[in-house]
Amino acid sequence: MLRWGLGRELEDVITMDMVSYLRTSHASVCNLSVPGATAEDDLANQVTDYLCSRNKSSTSTNPKEDNYVFFFGINDCGNTEECLLSDIVENIIQYADRLYSEAGARKFIFIDVPPIDRSPGGLGRGTDTLKSRVDTWNEELRNQVSQFIEDTPTATVSRFSIHGLLSAILDDPEGYDFTESDSTEEGGAIWADELHLTSEVHKIIFEQVSGFI
Repeated sequence: MLRWGLGRELEDVITMDMVSYLRTSHASVCNLSVPGATAEDDLANQVTDYLCSRNKSSTSTNPKEDNYVFFFGINDCGNTEECLLSDIVENIIQYADRLYSEAGARKFIFIDVPPIDRSPGGLGRGTDTLKSRVDTWNEELRNQVSQFIEDTPTATVSRFSIHGLLSAILDDPEGYDFTESDSTEEGGAIWADELHLTSEVHKIIFEQVSGFI
């Protein structure tokens, strides 16, 4: 059961997003994200607020059974120089370790950054720098999550690659019942706008992520 979602910068107000799909299925979700959040500026407050409020909450929680989901990096990659990303990813792992140590959290899911360089907005601003940042972030996340797994032997730690899934959709849209033009079209069946995904794509993501819950 997904109880706490940390991060998730994309707050779709028009479409039904991944968290909404989780809420209408089997999962109870407490979403601590805010629109425009970055790991660099917002993760500390999200974790601190959770740790301060969990004992006061009327909602039943079970840290050893709840899933703690980290979905950061889109805004960090969009606004931060590549040389600084490694330290930001390391900070995510440090706060996950804090939840492990202080809250007794034992189930973690880390979601990487999708190929935002292939979004209509990414294509419009030039893709090389953005792609390099995304690749660096995702490589750092893979490496540091692997180390976190070694350091927390009593935890169940998963990494879900939304980058891999969305890349597969964009490479073969017809295989997912989209059209070739949807791959780059703003306001099409894949991209709701220059960056955000449609509810149809969020449903595909939900179906994949729910396997980790």
